[in-house]
Amino acid sequence: MDHETIRKSVKARTKDIRRKTRESAATDAELITRQLDTVDLIVNGATVRQVAELFVRDMSNVTDDYHAGLALLVDKSIDRSIALREEITARQRSLVFANMPKARAGDRAAAQIVIAADGMLASIWGLRSLRIERPPRTGDPGIADAVGAYLAGLADSVTKGKT
Repeated sequence: MDHETIRKSVKARTKDIRRKTRESAATDAELITRQLDTVDLIVNGATVRQVAELFVRDMSNVTDDYHAGLALLVDKSIDRSIALREEITARQRSLVFANMPKARAGDRAAAQIVIAADGMLASIWGLRSLRIERPPRTGDPGIADAVGAYLAGLADSVTKGKT
């Protein structure tokens, strides 16, 4: 994706998010500060739940603030946003790689971590609209679905990378 496409895409997706998040801030300056603080906290390893507790907000509102904050960064510097996305991608991939062996062994908590990290990667890279075929169920249905969805995503990315 080129820089202009990224800028247009983010602006289009964040128009509604900005409207939603504006309702809870007293001023635009407070709103922008909270959104940028949310991005900084999440990039530095805080979970959405921790940020929600810090700002006394709903987790969905924190997610909206996060996306709006990223949009603000895009408005200021596309290169900084791309570097930020790559940093987040590296962190999420490390979570996936660290927890995948446990998830395959049947650890439900590890499987949920893999699902959450994979979801964050899908959001960051704009892949929410992709259709993932579910593999046949084996063992614990929750773990089989989680691992199957993750592996299907990997297979798709490898296939698309070769074309």
